[in-house]
Amino acid sequence: MHQSPLWQILSAMSGPDLREMGKMVESPFFNRRKDVRLLFDYLGGCLRKGKTPDREEVLTAVFPGRMPDAGRFRLVLHLLTEIARQFLVLDQLDREKGQKALLMAQALRRRALDRQARNVLQQAGAKLGISAPHGDPEVQERRFQIQAEVLQHDRSSTRTRDLNLQQLSDHLEKSFVLRKLKLACELLSHQAVFRADYNFGLLDAVLERVRQAPELTAAPEVSLYYHCCLALLHPADSTHFANMKPLLLRVETIFQPEECRDVMLLALNFCIRRLNDGHEAFAHEGLELYNDALKKGYLLEKGELSRFTFRNVVGMGLRIKAFDWVEGFIADYGHRIAPAHRESMVSFNRARLEYSRKRYREAMGLLQKADYQDLLLHLAAKTLLLKIYYEAGELRLLDALLDSLTIFLRRKKIIGYHQENYRKIVRYFQKLVTINRFDTAAVQGLRQQIEAEEHLTEREWLLAQLG
Repeated sequence: MHQSPLWQILSAMSGPDLREMGKMVESPFFNRRKDVRLLFDYLGGCLRKGKTPDREEVLTAVFPGRMPDAGRFRLVLHLLTEIARQFLVLDQLDREKGQKALLMAQALRRRALDRQARNVLQQAGAKLGISAPHGDPEVQERRFQIQAEVLQHDRSSTRTRDLNLQQLSDHLEKSFVLRKLKLACELLSHQAVFRADYNFGLLDAVLERVRQAPELTAAPEVSLYYHCCLALLHPADSTHFANMKPLLLRVETIFQPEECRDVMLLALNFCIRRLNDGHEAFAHEGLELYNDALKKGYLLEKGELSRFTFRNVVGMGLRIKAFDWVEGFIADYGHRIAPAHRESMVSFNRARLEYSRKRYREAMGLLQKADYQDLLLHLAAKTLLLKIYYEAGELRLLDALLDSLTIFLRRKKIIGYHQENYRKIVRYFQKLVTINRFDTAAVQGLRQQIEAEEHLTEREWLLAQLG
């Protein structure tokens, strides 16, 4: 029962949501069955008490004084699940700017209630006014849909009046351009990490159209995604990021919070990519954006900070040796990580900080006391321990850890890219320990091997040891 879709939906609801759904369950418009109400009451009680539902208790609650019927219970479960899903749809409809009004206007038009439909559309258009500060792709699409619905009414009412088709065309073009640019940015960002091969279709034509259309480049939402796309296409050309950055720092005047988060993450991933390519200046750029986004809450979801974002912020701070800042960040935001990952992620990143400060004993203590259930975090912690042992001259401990990691990688099923990466790390650590430093040809040969590797996360550190 606790793994059913119904229980998962109810568990994700807030208290007010559950109370509102309770009204639906009680309403004869949505439900006329007492057993459905009894099931909702029982599950609601479990949620309030923080208790996992028990199958026997559920059956007793739904069929009081009768023999439980498994087939009938499945029907009751299905009916309540459908009500829960219907509640989610209606709740989302209330949150969607313009969508509810658009559907209302369409329903009124089908019933020939044109005057009421026009009033609804005018109110929706005012809420999504052209001067509104939110230029999200979804909002632009809704503006176009409302204008298209207005056109349907105008066509039915007169054949001689100006139908304002140019405005409708402009709305459609802006909506399409914005959506295409955003999707292209996401494809390019993903392609840089996973080496995917995408067909970008009309992207070149869209970029050329924006380049030639002052009315499009003047729109900050289009300009932001346009420069973001060009920065991802041509990362070596810093002018695109420079054009994008001022817009990012006032992004709340352009987009709604969710869209702010999306575009900020695209920009931050670009900074990480440039930093990994050896351009240290992007650590400063990235930290400035992280600071701004954290203060404005863009990177928090339901008050929580992604453990991946947390790790990336620490990594950027360590690259520019902003140790005190990193320490403050860990203290300020460590408690924002989801409880399931909080202890291990905070411990690991504090260890990274202490390692960077050359406080090896403190770093080892942090790494050894944490329980790293996440496989990739476990491997990252072991890699950090390898570096500590090497730099501290603890070669026996290093040899033992390399042996145990070799066995671990042989036994564990790890995603292909990561499996290969960590096998290379172990192999190059072994070569680093055994190589004759006075054999110039051998050292140069090892350097060339490391530089030639396509995927090797510790490339920079390994090359530094050979230097």
